[in-house]
Amino acid sequence: MDSSAIIGLSLGEVLEKVCEVFEVYIPRAVFHELAEVRYCRVGSHELRKLVEIR
Repeated sequence: MDSSAIIGLSLGEVLEKVCEVFEVYIPRAVFHELAEVRYCRVGSHELRKLVEIR
């Protein structure tokens, strides 16, 4: 999954549900971009939450 998909699913408030239904791969570079470098970007909080759960 790339950052655009994560942002879009986060805006639609379905990112967590999609990850429950499908096996999702998020490259380290995408995680770094969203959850570390641009932490306040849309999707960053949701992505961190998902990684903590798994």
